[in-house]
Amino acid sequence: RTTIVIAHRLSTIQNAHQIYVLEKGSVIEQGTHETLMVKEGGKYQAMVKRQQMEGIYDDQDNMMTCILNGAAQPLFAFLLVKIVEAFKYCSISERRHHIVLTSFLFLLLGVGLFILRFFQYTAFAISGSKLTQRIRSKAFACLLRQEVAYFDRPENSSGAICTRLSSHASAIQEMTGTRLGVICELAIEVLHNMRTIKQLSIEKEILRQYSELIHKLFISSWKPLLLSSMISSVFWTLDGFAIAFLYWRALILIEKNELTSNHIMTMFALIVFTIQALKVLGMTSIRVAASISAAEAFFDLFDRKPAIDNTSTEGQELVDFHGEIKFDQVKFIYPTRSTAIILDTFQLNIKP
Repeated sequence: RTTIVIAHRLSTIQNAHQIYVLEKGSVIEQGTHETLMVKEGGKYQAMVKRQQMEGIYDDQDNMMTCILNGAAQPLFAFLLVKIVEAFKYCSISERRHHIVLTSFLFLLLGVGLFILRFFQYTAFAISGSKLTQRIRSKAFACLLRQEVAYFDRPENSSGAICTRLSSHASAIQEMTGTRLGVICELAIEVLHNMRTIKQLSIEKEILRQYSELIHKLFISSWKPLLLSSMISSVFWTLDGFAIAFLYWRALILIEKNELTSNHIMTMFALIVFTIQALKVLGMTSIRVAASISAAEAFFDLFDRKPAIDNTSTEGQELVDFHGEIKFDQVKFIYPTRSTAIILDTFQLNIKP
């Protein structure tokens, strides 16, 4: 009996007696799984490796380190209250016992956090550096595929491209901003052509142009900065308002005999550490937003299809070519420089 299997997952046909690899209706490879896998650069080998890479995934959330890291602040607040509470004991031996015990727990918490944070930050540093290397390599490869007209645009100048490849993700969006880019472009142009400016005596005109650009940037940015300043002022004084509200509410509950001093200390420590965590989160949110913008810029570059792709293998292949080339009434203009005509009614005959 002969069984023909049209496979989607190549792992299902590894034990087949004969494997045929088809491409565009033609058989390009033939053999068993073992013989096809030893063929370097083969189509079957590449497809098997690709599916093996797609199958590597982790279906576990692994939230244990997140739970331990998140529990550090509440545990610290709890131990802080306990060590303050230990001073209320009148007996020296009893007070010493509670303080030493709580101090030992503090030591264990510190050692545990040291080990946890060490591996956490090391893992993030390694993964971040590898990710940055991959992004820069892929971005550079995508830049090499672009057509010449792509680099004629002001935002794709050599300085801007080098900045995208070398700068930190949090600074990419700021360095590639359109308004800031225009100002930097004018400043760099002035510095590179300072001798010409001196000869023409146009220092005042250049200064006027630069001042106008700076003024426009200031006018367009003061409203968002004012709103950001108001939000930041409220955000950084939030702990004072929270503590004032806590003591006011605690006074009412103590008068009703619903709370004790230990409860007040615990709530005070928890609120203070929670607000500190929120402040850290607020500071990192700006970097996260910049990183998202940088990632979107990279994805746009990765997805961009150049008008002339020098790595493409598509198109018509000339079989019978004798080497004779003829240009007849050729007119050529770069898309971004429509006023500069490169070729106008160009004619040329090249014979073998």
